[in-house]
Amino acid sequence: MSLLVKALVIICSLLLSAQLNEPTVSHVLTIGLIIVLGIPHGATDHVLDHFEQTGSYATRFSAVFIGIYLLLIASYSLVWWLLPLPALLLFLLISAYHFGQTQLFNLFSGTGLYVRLAYLSWGTVLLCSLFSLHYADTAQYLEGIVVLADIPHVQTVLLGIMGIAILAYIGTLAVEWQNKAFRKAASLHLVELGALVILFSQLNLLLSFSLFFGLWHSTDAFKLQLKTIRTRYELSTAKLIRAAVPFSLLSLIGIGGLISAYMVFPALLSPFTLLFILISLLTLPHVVVVERFYKSGLATPPPAATGPE
Repeated sequence: MSLLVKALVIICSLLLSAQLNEPTVSHVLTIGLIIVLGIPHGATDHVLDHFEQTGSYATRFSAVFIGIYLLLIASYSLVWWLLPLPALLLFLLISAYHFGQTQLFNLFSGTGLYVRLAYLSWGTVLLCSLFSLHYADTAQYLEGIVVLADIPHVQTVLLGIMGIAILAYIGTLAVEWQNKAFRKAASLHLVELGALVILFSQLNLLLSFSLFFGLWHSTDAFKLQLKTIRTRYELSTAKLIRAAVPFSLLSLIGIGGLISAYMVFPALLSPFTLLFILISLLTLPHVVVVERFYKSGLATPPPAATGPE
């Protein structure tokens, strides 16, 4: 989305926060954003993998790709089964890094360790602010995985981590701050992050996350994929969307299966906990594919830093 559209979304959401927080409206929007935008942006991993391997566009996928993808899902499932708390922390860690990577990919001209620290710290600030502002709901949704009340001073720790992440992010910006174009772009990213935190403060947890996940992360990631592939191949938006359909449908079938399992065994885990775990299982291989895609050099940022698009 363009910066103007993002600004309009934030302003309208703040003005209509009372209506948007109505349970029915909130749930419909949350489900709609995840299904329409969130799931499809990760359903083109086979396209990115082929492009990273060959430099060409194709919708077919290799047995090796499917095998590695399923192996990562199975391995992470085992971690969830045996060590749910470490599995949760891993999910939050890779999510923070992945969110920051997508939003800041066009910002830095360098490729040093400070860039990766910027990705991680930006995403950490985002997630910590979201969880801090909605601590009670976060504790409720995670109850099937971990009881936050059993962890001493968890809210203080959360705020402490956010404070450290803010300082780390500011430190990474200082590395390239002398560049005028970078200063302008970085300032816009800071304003955007602050605006998102304000938005989170006015909307409930699920809607806050789904708005960011759908209208910020997913659309920006899809736009970057399309832009990169177009450097070597004439590709329409509709064609890339069609390429995402098969794996999007598989994801929806998986979600349907979890819902069915919950209806049969409702005492095991809440539907939100099941959905949360499913998303984490899909996130790990997705992040691996995207990281390889970015590291390949094919998704090269412009020489001048750019702010939020």
